Amino acid sequence: MSDTAPPPPKDPILDEVRRFYEEHHEGIEASRRSVGLAIDRLEKAGLTPDAGAVAVTGATGGVGSLAVDMLARRGYEVVTANEEYPENA
Repeated sequence: MSDTAPPPPKDPILDEVRRFYEEHHEGIEASRRSVGLAIDRLEKAGLTPDAGAVAVTGATGGVGSLAVDMLARRGYEVVTANEEYPENA
């Protein structure tokens, strides 16, 4: 009987996420720092989770989705705004 655990099964989705992160980690980390600095400035200006909902525009994009996640983890109620485009625009 071996003392080492078998390797985890291959997961193509996790493999793709790992590859994406390895290729783009510098941009992801820069975006995370930018959002963190923005939240810090808002909080220093008096924003608190009990002040009401915080609107995030562009929430389906990379930076916007980070903002939604980071605000929600800090206890803020987050609402998102998006624009609907006509089908044949």
